[in-house]
Amino acid sequence: KLALENNVEVVCAEPDDSELIEDLSTRFTRDEIFAYYFYLMLPQYQRRKREGAIEESFEDYIRPTLENVKKATNWEGFDYSIEHASEIGRDILGKELDIEDEAFYENKTWPLILDSPEEETVLNKVSREWNAFRDVHVVNQMGEALKDHDRLFIVYGGTHSLVQKPAIEKLLNAKVVELDRSDE
Repeated sequence: KLALENNVEVVCAEPDDSELIEDLSTRFTRDEIFAYYFYLMLPQYQRRKREGAIEESFEDYIRPTLENVKKATNWEGFDYSIEHASEIGRDILGKELDIEDEAFYENKTWPLILDSPEEETVLNKVSREWNAFRDVHVVNQMGEALKDHDRLFIVYGGTHSLVQKPAIEKLLNAKVVELDRSDE
């Protein structure tokens, strides 16, 4: 908001979904990638519904995501329906889609399962690769931006910064200063 009010350039360093999906397609099936996007949204929907932030049905909530995946992939003859995502999920997760079961879906699209690694599925593996691609892309975007600017102000998720820190330090040939959040 402050940047826009002060005519400061704002750039989103995130890759396009089509770039992400093209990369994931070298290691995962279309069904696995589609299911990942679908099940990534389910815990978000459940949390927002529980908090009273939304009133809409899951079908209405997930529709834009399914349309975005379709637009980004344009896989000829592919079934982008909720029913198809549910079938894939049943095969991967061993459970029928249950929108009310928050505990079951909570970690199904996390990059790492630390508590019970034996529960890891292909969706967790897709997530790991998805996040790795994003991290590399963002650091590359920072490097490109530093060619034209002497400083950058970056707002990005905390876990990404932990992964990106060594690459950013190498890029800058300096130690990255982190904010002290101990009193938050």
